[in-house]
Amino acid sequence: MVGTFPLIAAEELAKLTSRPVVQVRKRLRQFLAAGYLDRIQGTNESLTYFEEVECEQCKHVNRIAKLGGRTIATPWFWYLTPKGETEAVKYTLPVVAWKEKSKNIVDHDRGLTLIHLALHSKFDLFHWLQKREDMRQTAEVDGQSVGFYPDARFNIEGINYFLEYQHSTPSSRNGETDLDVKVKRYNALLKNRKDAKVIFVFTEQNHVRNFLNRIEKDYPYRWLWTTDMESVKHNPGGAIFWCPKDYDVHTYSFSEASP
Repeated sequence: MVGTFPLIAAEELAKLTSRPVVQVRKRLRQFLAAGYLDRIQGTNESLTYFEEVECEQCKHVNRIAKLGGRTIATPWFWYLTPKGETEAVKYTLPVVAWKEKSKNIVDHDRGLTLIHLALHSKFDLFHWLQKREDMRQTAEVDGQSVGFYPDARFNIEGINYFLEYQHSTPSSRNGETDLDVKVKRYNALLKNRKDAKVIFVFTEQNHVRNFLNRIEKDYPYRWLWTTDMESVKHNPGGAIFWCPKDYDVHTYSFSEASP
């Protein structure tokens, strides 16, 4: 499961496997010593756990995980090494493994795992792909063939989805942000397709509104969906998606994805 959900915490593995977390931690340490796994810590405390801790008194969800009044230490996030991948592919679907992991992009890739976990809890996911070599897409943009890499791909109820997790502030060059570039590429890739969509996930819901305001005139289509991380984590099966065509009057769920 570490290869399927890279950068996963021991508590999440315990929940998925229905095993005591102490037993899971012991097993993880054994695989670490054998070179099959490695681990790293992130920096964004709001992404610490898949299920946030509810306050026993006020019933509000803590965005910073606490237990007994104390902040829980940032957990280790586990991932497969190439040695572990060699063994894992004998028994499982395609997995994700890294020789080493840069701390600069841990929170971004950890976000992808949180999205994957949330969707996994609600749907039968087919062909979730995240390895870079499985991601390359090609589109004709302004008369040129352009190659690019989505963050992930998956299929729900016969519809193919490309995923983009917008974790950081978009960079800008010559008045065009990297987010603008992504939308232009997906427009070229998806505008004539009925079986595929792209989902842009932002960290905050107000970022979703700003994004839609920016693109609604140039891309008033339904092949583009967007939402925020908290909505995906807590209500993956709900009507949590907006599209530029009608975001003021309608929200969509995966059950409404068909044309």
